[in-house]
Amino acid sequence: MKAIIILINWVLCFGLLHGGDSFPTLLIMNHIESESVDLLSNLNEDFSSGNLKFNDPEDDFFSPVDSLENPASGRMKLVRTLGNEFDVDYILFNQIIDDSARFLLEGQMYNTRSGGMVRRRI
Repeated sequence: MKAIIILINWVLCFGLLHGGDSFPTLLIMNHIESESVDLLSNLNEDFSSGNLKFNDPEDDFFSPVDSLENPASGRMKLVRTLGNEFDVDYILFNQIIDDSARFLLEGQMYNTRSGGMVRRRI
């Protein structure tokens, strides 16, 4: 009897660990405030196996998050829409700002199910 219980627990744990949808999917959006002309061609060469798409920025998403009334939930509708469009669980938004002396990187992670910001790092 004890062996059967251990076997059932092992099967359930194995199913949870190796389930069909156990790996979260991620959409990475990078906004680069730089006038580097060769940047797009270099990215295509370096990541030839990647699925890279270059678009004009969406004004709603690339506006400063600090200007929103509630930064953690200010982009909920847009995040959910992008999550449904690209069928992803999370959106990682990196903004690279070209300060004259250095580059600044700000990262924001959003959950597409709730639409809220999960983490922000400057």
